[in-house]
Amino acid sequence: MIDDALLGCLLLVSRGHGAALTPDALLSGLPLENGKLTPSLVPRAARRAGLHGRIVSCTLDRINPALLPAILLLDDERACVLAAWSDDRSEVEVVFPELGETTVTLPAAELAARYAGHAIYLRPGFRFDARAPGVRKTREGHWFWSVIAENRALYRDVLLAAFMINVFAVAMPLFVMNVYDRVVPNHATDTLWALSIGVFVVVTADLVLRTMRGHFVDLAGSRIDVRLSSFIMERVLGLRMEARPTSAGSFAANLRAFESVRDFISSATVVAFIDLPFALLFLAV
Repeated sequence: MIDDALLGCLLLVSRGHGAALTPDALLSGLPLENGKLTPSLVPRAARRAGLHGRIVSCTLDRINPALLPAILLLDDERACVLAAWSDDRSEVEVVFPELGETTVTLPAAELAARYAGHAIYLRPGFRFDARAPGVRKTREGHWFWSVIAENRALYRDVLLAAFMINVFAVAMPLFVMNVYDRVVPNHATDTLWALSIGVFVVVTADLVLRTMRGHFVDLAGSRIDVRLSSFIMERVLGLRMEARPTSAGSFAANLRAFESVRDFISSATVVAFIDLPFALLFLAV
């Protein structure tokens, strides 16, 4: 018997969809915790069985019957497969991995008392007929650029912060020019105070934006680092022996090349590239 409730549930659902995989095939290369699946790893393991998974937070009565079977997370780190509702939704049919493929009928209230509030929907991927060349399978995304695209909101904020920072950079030269051209010759003390307050606000905003920009770059870099590292290690650990390079040195060099790309994304070099167009603009002006 498998001592992993989530793995047992995933095996049950995958068999129901016609994908009979072994536990080793589902778990190979995944960063398990104490040798067991975690809810966040279930979608990754499900992809190996040709399934698309999504974790949702909802009450038991909000689970859509059209999306069954679904994995339910229970209290005490247990799990079960919700197979069907009764017509009046007073009873449910569930499968516990400890009982194999035996279906158990329970009152919905009893299951709701044990339900932890999270469910995992699993559906098979689309299979297109090869005889229809005009229909192409939906792309799952590039292994690198899809991860970058997931953090596009952070990079959008970085670009916006960079634009504002470079606009604020014009404030100090304008302040000095106005002081020498208008304040000093006319002894305009009130104007000097107004300009000084404005420059102080701009400098403070510039400092805040620079701090936020650095935080966003670090946050995006750490997220990309986690996703890419897990993807690469999963592929390395799941690589078949006949597909591995004969030279261990060249294999290690390829892995170091991936690390260089990852370090570039999370370094200050990205900020320098963002500021480069503004620097060229200032030089042209």
